[in-house]
Amino acid sequence: MAVSQRRVTNVVVRLTVAGSLALGGPIGCANTGGNIFATAADANDVCGKQHAAFADSKSFYLQEVAQGALFGALGGAALGALGAAATGGNAGTGALIGGGSGAVIGGAAGYYNAQQKQNADRATLANSIYSDIDRASQEMDRASTTFGNLRTCRFAEAARIKGAVRSGQMTREQGVQLLADQKKRFDDELTLARQYGTKMAEQDQQFRFASDSLVKDDPEAQQILARRARAAPAAPATPHVAVGTGDLVATAAVNVRSAPDGGSNKVGALAKGEGVQLGSEAPANGWQQVVLSNGATGYVSSHFLATPGAAPAAPVVAARPPLTTNNRDAQVAVAATETIPEKRAAYSKAVDDASQQASLSFNLDQASPPA
Repeated sequence: MAVSQRRVTNVVVRLTVAGSLALGGPIGCANTGGNIFATAADANDVCGKQHAAFADSKSFYLQEVAQGALFGALGGAALGALGAAATGGNAGTGALIGGGSGAVIGGAAGYYNAQQKQNADRATLANSIYSDIDRASQEMDRASTTFGNLRTCRFAEAARIKGAVRSGQMTREQGVQLLADQKKRFDDELTLARQYGTKMAEQDQQFRFASDSLVKDDPEAQQILARRARAAPAAPATPHVAVGTGDLVATAAVNVRSAPDGGSNKVGALAKGEGVQLGSEAPANGWQQVVLSNGATGYVSSHFLATPGAAPAAPVVAARPPLTTNNRDAQVAVAATETIPEKRAAYSKAVDDASQQASLSFNLDQASPPA
């Protein structure tokens, strides 16, 4: 019996040490706040600052988020080893089996179990999880913003290169080479963006499991959530842009171009809410011909146009109530089931859209997408 116990201890210790090394340091070591994944801006890259800002999220998504799954695997391995030893089985084999199952649920149950061990009472447990959700939401905002800035810079540079080739400022061969360089950089950035998206999905599972676990034994929280679900307003209808007739209004400040191409000359601009007449040409490739107030014609991205009265109003975001003993559990559930999935979906769509647009942006013979 003593031999089996020593074997269990050795297995668990080895797994714990391995996990500590995989995370880059001893377990429980304080976070100094340094970003070991920080990427300095490349002076040779016109979008170097935007790239560095986006890559700065690596420290959160590719290190911190991975810890939950790793500790879940460690916990499963330890339980597997203990179970095998108690029944007279092989502790090493039990650890491998337990580790495999722990890895599967580690990102969800492993996170919640770790939070339970660190927080003795229910109130502090809920508050800790809520804080994690709040931080994850902020990190999603940061990744979405920096990716958007990076995408805009890459596509603007591609449009500039195309314009230089058209105007004779550079040869076609030079333009093709420069566009290929921008495409290679952006392809790598899209790969990183999708890695972030994968980690966002893992977080979503963690927080859903945690919120469900907190609320399932709390009737008051269940009632609050039920009332909020009944009071939730219906989603607004997607505005439809009429084709061929009628006025349009700009849903945001937007440039008017001389051709249906983001790299073409700017011939005017529309303010948010400003009305404009439809041109005679049918919409094509995401662009709409319009007639300006001075009679000149131009092209505007259809994404920024809507029929009068159909432009969606700015969403009303209710102020998040402060955490109290009565609403803390409900707030955790609301944040986990609303904020995180919505932001993750918006981020994923932005990455997918950028990937599709890249095939046009970095092709010298294709018109640039709307900008």
